[in-house]
Formats: sequence, structure tokens, C-alpha cells
Amino acid sequence: MTSDHTPDPGKMVPARCEPPEHLSGVDGWHWVARGTDDTGIAYWEADGNLWFRSDGQHGNAQWATDVWGWTYLSPVPSPEALARLVEAARGVAKALPTILAITPEGAALTAALAPFGDVK
Repeated sequence: MTSDHTPDPGKMVPARCEPPEHLSGVDGWHWVARGTDDTGIAYWEADGNLWFRSDGQHGNAQWATDVWGWTYLSPVPSPEALARLVEAARGVAKALPTILAITPEGAALTAALAPFGDVK
């Protein structure tokens, strides 16, 4: 996401690329996208209401939308939050065989999950 891009005027985009209200006053990393095939992270500096790109360029929320063609996706989870998500996923994976065994649709779910590996 390093090249400048003017969005297609026929494409609907949000008014401004910015974090949700509860995060707009907090510095941090966020996922942003330009179109459907180009996603990346950018740093939001709350005091200046500025985005900082990986190439060192920066701009406000309106600039990020109008000139770079960005849309806001989500905050980047902290390492601690990621660790909690991984642990939760491990718990689900451990319980999955029991869930499939006691669920009437277990055989169909097992077949549907087969491309993703062993779920016995």
C-alpha cells in the first residue's frame, strides 16, 4: 500500500478512513484496505488525527480516503489479544470432536471440514 491512488468516483467509499469513535482518540495500528486485493496496516496518531503509511507518508482521514483510496477495516490486535484468540481457538479445536459426535449434523459437518485436516 505504498503508491498513491485516486479512487474510482463511481465506487461508494466511506466519508473518511478513520478508526471507530471508541478508538479515534487512541494511538495504534489498524488494518486498512484499498480495493479488495490490497490490505495492510497503518499507524493512527490520535493527537494529529493522522495516518502514517509504511513508506513514511502521512495524511489525515479525509486524505487517506480521497487520495490513497483507503477504507478502514479494524484495529490490529495486540500480542496479548492474539495469544488469547489462539488459546480460544485451541479450546474449540479440542472440543470439536465431541461437538461433532453429539450433534445430529455431525457427519455432514465432518465431511464439510475434511478439506481442512483431521477433525475426528
